[in-house]
Amino acid sequence: MTEPVRAALYLRVSTGRQADSDLSIPDQRRQAKGYCAARGWEIVADYVEPGASATDDRRPEFQRMVDAATAKPPAFDVILVHSFSRFFRDQFQFEFYVRRLAKNGVRLASITQELGDDPMSNMIRQIMALFDEYQSKENAKHTLRAMKENARQGFWNGSLAPIGYRIVESSEQRGHRTKKTLEVDPLQAETVRQIFRLAREGNGSSGPMGVKSIATHLNAARIRTRDGGRWGVDAVHKVLTRTTYVGRHRFNTKFWKTREHKPETDVVEMAVPPIIEPAEFEAVQQLLKSRSSGDDGPAGRQRPDAAHRHLLLRDLWRRDDAPHRQEWPVPLLHLLHQGSPGPDRLSGPHRSDGEARHVGGRLYRATPAAAATAGENPLSGARPPRGACRASEGAHRPIAQAGSRSGGAAQAPLRRDRERRRRARRPDAQGPDRRTEGHARSGPP
Repeated sequence: MTEPVRAALYLRVSTGRQADSDLSIPDQRRQAKGYCAARGWEIVADYVEPGASATDDRRPEFQRMVDAATAKPPAFDVILVHSFSRFFRDQFQFEFYVRRLAKNGVRLASITQELGDDPMSNMIRQIMALFDEYQSKENAKHTLRAMKENARQGFWNGSLAPIGYRIVESSEQRGHRTKKTLEVDPLQAETVRQIFRLAREGNGSSGPMGVKSIATHLNAARIRTRDGGRWGVDAVHKVLTRTTYVGRHRFNTKFWKTREHKPETDVVEMAVPPIIEPAEFEAVQQLLKSRSSGDDGPAGRQRPDAAHRHLLLRDLWRRDDAPHRQEWPVPLLHLLHQGSPGPDRLSGPHRSDGEARHVGGRLYRATPAAAATAGENPLSGARPPRGACRASEGAHRPIAQAGSRSGGAAQAPLRRDRERRRRARRPDAQGPDRRTEGHARSGPP
């Protein structure tokens, strides 16, 4: 007597609302049980996906089913669905998983679309999957068109409301559904106003605050987010840059799969009650633009990028002031070197090299060597010596290593470098004195 075919049922609906109120999943289960009973199949597993799209494979129950089907040996012989669209609505991924299952001896069967295993059945199945994908995209297009029109009329489309607002039902009802709008939440709206006030005026003891400082201030004052969590930089920045707070909510700004921004022609502005005055909002935007990205210091202060820092450090190291390098502040050198790329990544704008030399000269004039040479204030404009060295690309490494240490250990590479230079200058040293040839070495041998 042959063993019965072991079947696994895969039941799916697209949205959570369908899972809660629809009869689709109970009906799919009833038909699947009858189909298996008529053929003498044994149901060994039941996978239910309540509210998951079939356009991709990011479905927990689906992945659990595939893992069981591709195990050695497989947990069942066939996967039974109501229709192929329950399995996938993407033709490429549909075929990918069908073939992956077939390699392990598991096949896919449909209650309403019975097909065999011959080449013509395979071709028909692929055409059906292609039409399922087309239908899914058409449905998405028409749904988005309706949602955009709903937003134009000032109604909310059902996502989570921005901080400072809450969703309420309007007096307008269409069919069996009541339209929803946004209204100001007094408690959360005060937090939004405080964030803008901190960005524009500060907390009374400081000037305008940056995004990171605002988040730190809110957390220190135990002002929590709407969900009771702590404020982060991203959440504060989103509040400060969202036009919703001046009465213009932007709908349909990103693709939901890739999170890439859509063209402005696809964006719809929805009128909502404002929380912030337009003049205050614009003032904050100007303050944000005046700050460099990632810098929370005073407005207008900029931090050199990685390539710029590398060039600054290299220019400082190449200058002919080896006897005084031990007096350079190691933290300053470490700050300049921090995050600098290797030589193979310095293919950025050529203008950065010129800027680095200009700023490098200013930094050199602040060193003790320049002060001793000029006999005046280090910051008064003394020019560095003209004997700039032509060092190798790796000449800055001893300083980079020194900057990553602390105390006496941080000076060790510099001491070793100075000792090598003293030996190279001795009259009895082998080989010509490179300094007399204008080819002074500024890095380690």
